[in-house]
Amino acid sequence: MFVRLKESVKGPAGKWTDAATGEHGDLLDVIRESCGLVDFKDVADEARSFLSLPHPEPEPDRPRSRAPSASTGSPEAAGRLFAMSQPISRTLVEAYLRSRGITFLHGPEACVTAAVTNPDEQSPTETWPAMIAAVADLPAI
Repeated sequence: MFVRLKESVKGPAGKWTDAATGEHGDLLDVIRESCGLVDFKDVADEARSFLSLPHPEPEPDRPRSRAPSASTGSPEAAGRLFAMSQPISRTLVEAYLRSRGITFLHGPEACVTAAVTNPDEQSPTETWPAMIAAVADLPAI
């Protein structure tokens, strides 16, 4: 296994590659595999511990006005999710995608958002990080 120390045409710094199998990834992949973790939360917690970083403070609960729900998978639900998105510039999502070698990131379609879920009526609403983007047909040539 080798780790690229400087960015080059072959890829970004900080990425590892297994020379025998061609597998590649980053520190989070190493932590996930070596610790046998499945959930990203557990991987992130282990990475924070490894890097001696504090656990982020939870955001205080705020009362939210709730719009009537739209059917899962409906155009209304997709439109609502896209409407609450934010530009990708200078976010962790932009840094993550660049670290994966994805560099064409800007334009009106490039967005990042937090997905709000409510597993059932009795559970509290949860907010999870998510990436979304508008997908459209290419114009005819």
